[in-house]
Amino acid sequence: MKIKWIVVLFLSLVLALSGCRKKEEIIDDDNDDDQIITLSEVKTLLFNTKNTFLSSSNLNIALETEVNDEIASLSLSYEINGFTIENFKYKTELESKVYEVYIKDDIQYMNFNNQKSKKVMDGRLSRKIISEYSFNTITNVFYNIHTEAYFNGLKVDSEVDGLVRLSLDNTKVNEEMLSYLSEELFSGEEVISIRVEIDYENNSIMKIESFIGSKNGQEVRFLLNLYAGGFEYPSDLDTYASQE
Repeated sequence: MKIKWIVVLFLSLVLALSGCRKKEEIIDDDNDDDQIITLSEVKTLLFNTKNTFLSSSNLNIALETEVNDEIASLSLSYEINGFTIENFKYKTELESKVYEVYIKDDIQYMNFNNQKSKKVMDGRLSRKIISEYSFNTITNVFYNIHTEAYFNGLKVDSEVDGLVRLSLDNTKVNEEMLSYLSEELFSGEEVISIRVEIDYENNSIMKIESFIGSKNGQEVRFLLNLYAGGFEYPSDLDTYASQE
């Protein structure tokens, strides 16, 4: 299986920095005019939510990818005022490797597998980080998979309290889209299933989780949590070694 998408998720950015009633579920049979949400409305939510975050100066997101019980995770939180980074936290985990970057009071702190260092920020580095750690850059791999064509090939199965479940619609299969997923994720093995769960609230998506399965039984899971994390800094930042 190709895993370049999971590698890109991490390496490109590391190198850049060196009440208890049972809820009623509504089932969509595609012939019910009273369905809670349509596929068109789901795609509008996706489009509007992404555009909102593209221009946001505050971010708290987390991503995960999982293959054969191997999970790679990434989290990013920041508050930016123009070209000033007021708070910043970035963390990736893959197997036993952990890479963290914090920015606080104009000092950048880095921890790569317990090798800890710090240096004073300057304007050039701030602009570089703001550019290379943008929402668009961080989510690029996720959205290269979750394209408009991807969602066009799905159908709404059900909705309960803002949780929408979708799956592959075999009546409108996009062979080009499935072929792309097959090559990117399974080294050419046929894709036979797609399941997506979307949490939304107040016309904004909170979380997207998708599962893509191949004919030989392999499955890849993607998660994008748009409201995660916060600014809990390590208590030992003052022990990080200064870089010259």
